Amino acid sequence: LYAAQNDKIYFSDAAFPTRMDMRKNFIQLEGWITMLKSVKGGLYVGAGNNVYFLEGDDPLQPGFVLHKVSDSKVIEGSALKIEGEDIGEGGTGTVIVWASSDGIFIGMPGGVAKEVTNGNYNILNAERGAAIYRSDLFGQYLFNYEFVEGNGGGEINLTIPAAEISIWS
Repeated sequence: LYAAQNDKIYFSDAAFPTRMDMRKNFIQLEGWITMLKSVKGGLYVGAGNNVYFLEGDDPLQPGFVLHKVSDSKVIEGSALKIEGEDIGEGGTGTVIVWASSDGIFIGMPGGVAKEVTNGNYNILNAERGAAIYRSDLFGQYLFNYEFVEGNGGGEINLTIPAAEISIWS
């Protein structure tokens, strides 16, 4: 079990998921943790101005590795788990979708993250929001957010990307 608090991720003992030694069972990162989502092979973590992939099964074992996958801050509340086949041909397994100031990202199993809005969608001065995924005739990632106070907010220039986004190429 994993739990985030401020700039730390606490984890339980693998053999005893209800027991956690807070003196040693934690991973400290730089910055406030805004996302903690799992996929096959590890965890995506938004911390401060970066996104990391923690690869492996047990943080206390040597095979557990931290990889930086993006230098874009995750907007708190924007991350969702979605089945890969729901968002494109060839997708298998669970993926993570999140919003950052640089656009919308998809984190695939194994730690490969991709910005899928081709630089056409920038969310400036957003601090937190809420997201849902709906699937009717086609899938939609819907995200609303609030501006950081004092930054002038209220208006955003948005260029809509092409109707079809390929994430598996």
